[in-house]
Amino acid sequence: MSLWGSAEADGIQLWRENHQIIDLVVRFDLRRPNIGLIRALVEVASTLDLAILDYAQRRVLARDPVVMLRAAAESGAAHFVIDPLSFLEQLSADNESETRAKIS
Repeated sequence: MSLWGSAEADGIQLWRENHQIIDLVVRFDLRRPNIGLIRALVEVASTLDLAILDYAQRRVLARDPVVMLRAAAESGAAHFVIDPLSFLEQLSADNESETRAKIS
């Protein structure tokens, strides 16, 4: 595994096995979106024929910076950055509903 960036900002984890890339994980600091990093990631994904996955929404994103920016803006992380208290209250309510549904 190779690491770039930091846990407090943008970060990249590159996993290799037998000199082949097996996974590339990128974390974006949505407090200060780095458009250049998003564009570079799209270019790398296109060049290496990699899929861009939105883990939280369990979907594959188009290799397009605008699509990635939209996904980031609609993410739970973005909602947390904008209004942490509201995000945590909604998360708690969702967890309670899920727990009740499992019990029923």
